[in-house]
Amino acid sequence: MDFKVRVSSLCRVPIGISLVSLAFGLAASSASAQQPDAAAAKAAKVAEHSKLVDRILADDAKLGSDDWRILKLSQSTRRHEVAKMPSGNRTLQAFVAYPDKKDAVPVLLMLPEDQGLNNWARIMADEIAGMGYIVVVPDLLAGFGPDGGGHDSFPDKKSVLMAVDELLFDNIMADLNAWADFGKTLPQANGKLAVIGFGWGAGKTFWFATQRKDLSATFIFYDWAPPADALAGITAPVYGFYAERDPRVTKSLPATKEAMARLGKKFETIMYPNSEHMFVRVGEMPADQNPANFQARCLSLARLQDLLKEMDNASPVVQTAKPAQQPARQVLTLTSTAFEDGGIIPNKYTGAANPPGIPPWLTPQVSPPLAWSTPPEGTVSFVLTMHDPDETVSRGAKQVLHWLMFNIPATVHELPEAVPLEAQRQDGSIQIQNVIKKPGYLGPGASSDGPYHHYTITVFALDTKLALAANATEADVDSAMQGHILAKGVLVGRFRRP
Repeated sequence: MDFKVRVSSLCRVPIGISLVSLAFGLAASSASAQQPDAAAAKAAKVAEHSKLVDRILADDAKLGSDDWRILKLSQSTRRHEVAKMPSGNRTLQAFVAYPDKKDAVPVLLMLPEDQGLNNWARIMADEIAGMGYIVVVPDLLAGFGPDGGGHDSFPDKKSVLMAVDELLFDNIMADLNAWADFGKTLPQANGKLAVIGFGWGAGKTFWFATQRKDLSATFIFYDWAPPADALAGITAPVYGFYAERDPRVTKSLPATKEAMARLGKKFETIMYPNSEHMFVRVGEMPADQNPANFQARCLSLARLQDLLKEMDNASPVVQTAKPAQQPARQVLTLTSTAFEDGGIIPNKYTGAANPPGIPPWLTPQVSPPLAWSTPPEGTVSFVLTMHDPDETVSRGAKQVLHWLMFNIPATVHELPEAVPLEAQRQDGSIQIQNVIKKPGYLGPGASSDGPYHHYTITVFALDTKLALAANATEADVDSAMQGHILAKGVLVGRFRRP
């Protein structure tokens, strides 16, 4: 299946230019001779794009319905609203998702794929809001749909994709500026503004970053960059997330890296092995057959959360000609003999092992065997966590915690199956309470009537031992780790009840 083909048209010439020529006295016969040719060319272009859209939708249909996202969004505890504001003869509108916390936070302007403000765009915005940020997703089709409507006024996906292809570049940039200004005026906004884009939206995001001077960061999920001469206008760090099996996009990546380095712009990229275009959306679809997409989704969103936290904690960005290079965090290889990365977690290690009707806290919880590679020099201890990021929306938590163990000795590079469910372990490591207020491991328990959940196990190598006790919270551990992480490894397993 091929999810890679997308049209990314930057500019459109408004039809009817020949009428302007008439006003300036050009011969009517010349204008009328040119109009049929222009009309024929436009019709041919529309027909060609229509065939392309049909192929895209045929591939997309193989992934099945995403109606489950509607239910998932309805269960979120976070506040959502549809914001509107006038702009000429249009009424602009956007979907806004707010975090659970009430503190002042940065605003993220999000541009989704070329399917516009659909179910996935809304749930993606809610997921990022769950990380602690205000997310504003403009409906770029507002005012261009039937009866002046937006995305939801179009009858089907094909008409949305055809309409998106007709959007004028200048209109897109104007809408983005309007919503960026709107976001910064929200009462909960702390003045910091970032922009994030996926697929088609990432390309427009990159262009927007060349023009908008008050951005704190730009996040690009798999699309190409503007030409080198436009990159000079970028003032904020740019972070790229790319799929290895996406040559249409990645073939231009070396030239973009070279141009950004020459201009003294910060451009940090990661390419996720064996993953495909649109892995953040495709990777959570139950019918997707590429485990690398699952892994890329989880790893990239974990990286995004880390980068957003760094942005939030940093002073306002003022970039010099040659930004200082930060040492790269090393990668640990985390594995299990029970399941492959991105594979199905066996029932033995999940809530499916519980007798029917018996809650998990009344039965033994069997953790899977784990092992990780040799850490970097200077490692003093390890922290191990396990989360269910897919449960975040329904519970309203930052992430649902299934397991957290800290102060694992630096000499320990593996954990056996069935680690005892005790707070204080003999080797000095400590297991804090999980989501059901019990120390130690809690197996996956995603219900059978929803999509697979992606349980993310992470090991951190630290240059210190944490001065915390068994009554520490996840927030305590997270705070104590900051500035001490030398390396990190991730293992993702999928599960839903039979």
